[in-house]
Amino acid sequence: MKKYIYFLILLIATATYSCKKEATLSKAATFASVTFDDPFDVFAGPNGPLIITYQGKPIEPRADRSLTVLAGEGEFEFFNSATNTSVLTRKLTISKDTAKTYVFFKPDPDAPRVELLENNQLLEPRPATEDRIKVKLANFAQSILGNKNIKVVFSQNGIPVDTIQTVGSEFTNGYSEMSREIKIVRNVKRPTTIYSVTFLDENNNPVLDTNSTPVESTFISNNSVGVNLYTIIISVVGGQIPYISTPTLFED
Repeated sequence: MKKYIYFLILLIATATYSCKKEATLSKAATFASVTFDDPFDVFAGPNGPLIITYQGKPIEPRADRSLTVLAGEGEFEFFNSATNTSVLTRKLTISKDTAKTYVFFKPDPDAPRVELLENNQLLEPRPATEDRIKVKLANFAQSILGNKNIKVVFSQNGIPVDTIQTVGSEFTNGYSEMSREIKIVRNVKRPTTIYSVTFLDENNNPVLDTNSTPVESTFISNNSVGVNLYTIIISVVGGQIPYISTPTLFED
């Protein structure tokens, strides 16, 4: 009789432990996708290829450059493989519902600093017609432009076509839509590609570079009518007399 009682107690204890163990099992992990792109060749040549770690462990991207990680906040670190030095560490929150794409950019090509910009152009509605473009400004030239309210004037053939109002922040708020001329060349549509870019302060006076000359540059759009969405990145080139570089384009 004692023998049967012993087995009964053992059976009850085993069942109780199994139920308790099952109740404490964690939920299945939720995965998400994120992509890191390098359109400006930050990690090209002697600096590449790029090495990425996620939560302290190396992670390999797929053929389309996307990574599969746990949904939620995670820490990414990016290395120059040639020197095995870390150039950027960033905590990002990756959503399972939205596959984000980030872009590497160096505000100063002579400095080790690397920026990581979210490419939200993929979600931006395109202009309704071919003779329109959308432009957003990313300002990494605060050392020259400062944190003032700067007006960025775009002109074609000396005639202003639009003005973007900055507020001293890294990006302008949203996109500015402006016109462009479409010409037919050998039965092929060709858009006007060159815009002059000037900068005005709050009093509509030209913004001066560190060598006391007005800041002027050109914005060169793509020859294809299918490309009409741009982020214009304004940065500073270092040296004895720093100056604003030719704007770098990120286009879709």
